[in-house]
Amino acid sequence: MNYLKMAWRNTLRNRARSLITMASVFLAIFLALITRSMQIGSYDNMINNIVGAFTGNIQVHKSGYWDEKIIDNVFSYNDRLVNYIKSIDNVSAIAPRVETFALASYGNKTKGVMVNGIDPDAEDKFSKLKSKLVKGEYLNNDQEGVLLGSSLAENLKLSVGDSIVILGQGYHGSSAAGLYAVIGIVKFPSPDLDKRLMYMPIKYAQEYCSLDNQITTLALKLEDDKNNHQVKEQILSRFNNSDIEVMDWRELTPELAQQIEADNGQGIIMLAILYLIVAFGIFGTLIMMINERVREFGVMLAIGMRHYKIVTLVFFETLIIGFVGVVVGVLFSLPIIAYFHNNPYQYTGEMAKIMEQYGMEPVMPFAFESGFFLSQAITVFIIIVIMLIIPVISIARLKTIKALRA
Repeated sequence: MNYLKMAWRNTLRNRARSLITMASVFLAIFLALITRSMQIGSYDNMINNIVGAFTGNIQVHKSGYWDEKIIDNVFSYNDRLVNYIKSIDNVSAIAPRVETFALASYGNKTKGVMVNGIDPDAEDKFSKLKSKLVKGEYLNNDQEGVLLGSSLAENLKLSVGDSIVILGQGYHGSSAAGLYAVIGIVKFPSPDLDKRLMYMPIKYAQEYCSLDNQITTLALKLEDDKNNHQVKEQILSRFNNSDIEVMDWRELTPELAQQIEADNGQGIIMLAILYLIVAFGIFGTLIMMINERVREFGVMLAIGMRHYKIVTLVFFETLIIGFVGVVVGVLFSLPIIAYFHNNPYQYTGEMAKIMEQYGMEPVMPFAFESGFFLSQAITVFIIIVIMLIIPVISIARLKTIKALRA
């Protein structure tokens, strides 16, 4: 406590210098938290929009399906499989799907579509499909109807209540054809998906494709994507020596994973430059502080104070300056991050159109993670300790007579 009291008083002796150093630490922490929160939030938005809504964090399918997406590459779907996957920790939702391509027709209009056979309740829990409904009603397992993307419905000039014909290829080369009532229209942020997606209950999709109790994919949503490797290994161990393939979203969408890694690398480099500037600022302050107080340190040594006690005192002084800067930086950034975490910034104009074309919702949410604040604070304190090395060495080598003559 005596060291802390003396350190605090010494910090207040030269208020201008202490405030400038605190301000540099504050600015570094403030900018680091804001920019990293924006970056991590944008990554989460990409993953939630592209991975969470379609491929899933992990996907189970027949070996070879991802390279050749044909209706013949299917596997059996049963309660035993579902119950086993549900029992795995970290799995929050599973969505069985039958995915195939077909030709959709209404009147004299024809469009290529992607038919998705889904379990309506499971799919809503997985991708919140029901929230995208803009007209009509949502699917149920016992109703032989379809949902269409709003752009697809507009291109075909049909609406709720009309009937649509779809033609395609079924299992093992059989022909597939069906006439279905349009019971709802859904709106997707991605224009490309909005003009080609069609949903129907999975049992009618299996009937349309002449499948028994088989599906093309089983998409899994995880509570924490950081542990997806463990979940993947558990599923693979269950299906060892079978023709089932388990892939995570980084394997399913390598372009997205590479984009995130590249952008994250740029962000880390920018943070490193920012912290390097702060490090030199702290280092300069310490050198000035020691040079100004050489005679003072000499007097302390002359009356019997040990070198290590002076070093400890300087350490606490620097720690106080860094601590105040970090706390103020966190306190100022916290409400901004919390606000934009709960109220994401909405893009408009050309930027919104570009994001929609990539299948992402045009928003900029901020990430809010307690560990993130802690890691930035620890980084600053590590920088402070490193910057103390040279001043500490100079104090340890200080000679009493030379210091008194300074």
